Formats: sequence, C-alpha cells, structure tokens
Amino acid sequence: MAAEPGKMRTAAQPYAARSGQDIVLASLEGLEDQTRDENGLRAGDYYLCPKDNRRRCVVGPYLSC
Repeated sequence: MAAEPGKMRTAAQPYAARSGQDIVLASLEGLEDQTRDENGLRAGDYYLCPKDNRRRCVVGPYLSC
C-alpha cells in the first residue's frame, strides 16, 4: 500500500542496532504515539516534534528505569 503524497507510513520503520557482536534489525513502533508521560511529554516526541514543527527539535533523553 502506497502512502498518500506528502505522508509517510510509520507503522514499521526499520532500524539497526548493535547487540554485542551482532547487528540486530528491528522495527520502530509508536512513532506517532501521543500518550503523555508524567512530565507532559509525548511518547513519540523525538519523532513528532520535528514532524509537527517542520524544523529540528531538542528533546530530553530517553530513560528506562
């Protein structure tokens, strides 16, 4: 299925990461996640901020505690 002109399909954006000596391929999910955390930031802000504002954005680090 093709995306609409000017729209990008975000359901399964691939990325590669290193895990020890291996390269792991995975799929980014939740890019468009609007859920807000306890600080009021959207879960997908690293993607949504530049998309919404059409310019670079600085977002805080992702911390998994």
